[in-house]
Amino acid sequence: MSSATSLIAHATSDIWVYCHSCNMLLSDKQAWEGHKKGFKHKRHCRENWARVVRTLQELVEEAWEKLNIDYLIGSCRDEANLFSLFMDLEGSQFDRRAQQVVAAAGASWPDVLRRYAQLRPELNKQECFNAAVGDMWFRVPSLRIADGHQRQSGRNTFVYLFEWSSPLIGAAHALDLMVFGNGLAFSFLAGLKDYDKTAEFMRKAWVAFAESGKPDVAGQSWPAYTDQQATLSINQTPSLHAESYRQLFPMLEPVIGANWRAAGL
Repeated sequence: MSSATSLIAHATSDIWVYCHSCNMLLSDKQAWEGHKKGFKHKRHCRENWARVVRTLQELVEEAWEKLNIDYLIGSCRDEANLFSLFMDLEGSQFDRRAQQVVAAAGASWPDVLRRYAQLRPELNKQECFNAAVGDMWFRVPSLRIADGHQRQSGRNTFVYLFEWSSPLIGAAHALDLMVFGNGLAFSFLAGLKDYDKTAEFMRKAWVAFAESGKPDVAGQSWPAYTDQQATLSINQTPSLHAESYRQLFPMLEPVIGANWRAAGL
């Protein structure tokens, strides 16, 4: 890859390009195209985008056949809460992308918000909006990856939903990583709530998974994500969800099992 741009692919399956010439991070092809029109770039900087995207798409299409490994993936229940601390999510890129994912499923954004209100009556209108946005950005793409892996890899897939909740930000983005580690990077985020028991469970489960390919811990089995879509809730006391996200939101099923490139995502 040339030094003009760098590629960052992350859990949401979005593509980010950093243009060194202009010191800007661009989140999708449309933004990149607009960026090119507004600035003069060297030829290799313009051409590098097409080469990178083509290569990445080819890798995604072949990934599950080549990755003959067991896989563990998950997301946090309140992903968007972290971002809402710093910005208004309504009308933002977060909002637009979330509605794009819902539209690709042929579903209605208001219907999805109403479903969140039904399932989580403790949330107010803004909190339901945040929950929906966070799931479209992180949980739905994670489930799409899990679905592809369990169908095509021939190996075990395990899915979790991190629900240990800080009194300040709930189960927000990256809190699973911080609890898993040796203490929160920003300890005040825990709101003085004890998370040692949850952290201990996570470490034991991850070590068991690394050793055997199965994240079972004494006292808590963790079934694989098969057609039954088993999802483990990671909380003060871990437990299995009675219903999967896909069962709770059947209107989103088309996009979870879809080819996102063909769907324009």
